[in-house]
Amino acid sequence: MLEQLFGSRTRWKLMKIFLSHPDDKYYIRELVRLTREKINSIRRELKNLESWGIVKVVETEEEQPRTTKSRTKKKSPQDKKYYQADKSFLLFNELKDLVMKSWLLVEKSLASKLTKLGSVRALFLCGRFVEDHDLGVDIFIVGSVNREKLKNLISKLSRSFGEEINYTVMTYNEYKTRKTVTDKFLYRILSSKHIKIVDRL
Repeated sequence: MLEQLFGSRTRWKLMKIFLSHPDDKYYIRELVRLTREKINSIRRELKNLESWGIVKVVETEEEQPRTTKSRTKKKSPQDKKYYQADKSFLLFNELKDLVMKSWLLVEKSLASKLTKLGSVRALFLCGRFVEDHDLGVDIFIVGSVNREKLKNLISKLSRSFGEEINYTVMTYNEYKTRKTVTDKFLYRILSSKHIKIVDRL
């Protein structure tokens, strides 16, 4: 079964999404957007994951259309289907641990590449790297870096991992100014759980 699990890039992307967010529900087109894979590939791999018991289908109630003179197009059964990780799967915890360990490999590779983009005074990994999905920032950088190269690097990382990575960059002067005025956004990042890769502040 392990050979079957890791035999597809699309399948691995889907597993990372479901196992990283086991309480969330996703519909097909949302998964297409998150993984940037073709819809037929998503459907095929969802069928595989469902047959193995890793994900389950969650039916949602269709919203009642508002009264209108125009004809309302009916939703197809597929539009009402949501998918969610099945926590009752026998190897659920083991697979989730494997996904989280894959993040550690990403962290090491990412840290090495980011520090080569310029003069980095601070590099913190937060947000999804520490399972804080409410922060909205996954990488925080203070320093002077090549913004275009950084954007391309984060874009590649997002595609390979199947999830959008959000980042924030501040110059050292901007950081000092925001800290002086007790900027809420900055202090929310600093007070949240994070991994310090570089800290020369």
